[in-house]
Amino acid sequence: MVRLKDGREAVIRPARYADASHLLEAQQRTHGAGIGVVRSPEELPRTVREQEEFMRDWIEGPKSGAGGLMLVAEVGGRVVGEATIRRQAPARVRHCAHVAIEVDVPAQGLGIGRALMEGLLEWARTGEGRGVTRIDLFVFADNVRAISLYRSLGFVEEGRRRNYIRQPDGTVIDDLMMALLL
Repeated sequence: MVRLKDGREAVIRPARYADASHLLEAQQRTHGAGIGVVRSPEELPRTVREQEEFMRDWIEGPKSGAGGLMLVAEVGGRVVGEATIRRQAPARVRHCAHVAIEVDVPAQGLGIGRALMEGLLEWARTGEGRGVTRIDLFVFADNVRAISLYRSLGFVEEGRRRNYIRQPDGTVIDDLMMALLL
């Protein structure tokens, strides 16, 4: 249990197939808002079944167990966020992992992102992810809130992909690569 900034509690736990409908709804809102995400709503799974298929690798496939983890944040019986960590497969980079996080628009700013990230870091430090010594992520250069969160967890900027993200209105945004060495 994690106490949120608004006083409610969130449960951070591994994803289950039963979460697919809530994840689908949250993703549609988040990607519809277009803040910090590269996919458009049209590029997401369209049905609960498609969402379950996407989740399969994380729940029982190569991205599960020592290969990775998908966590969700549940508040009041609804999933309002997700985060993934995926270990690299090739032997020479197997100590590296990549993370991604998404919090439903109405739930942003409550501490859910931090709780999800801390859960992923715990997996890498003490769970099936032991042996991961480097974690990286990508973040839009204008996503000040996310960058602040990542920095507070020890991530540092390692690179900038200039003019990498093209917004629907045609403007372009740099993309930052950040990493944490454990």
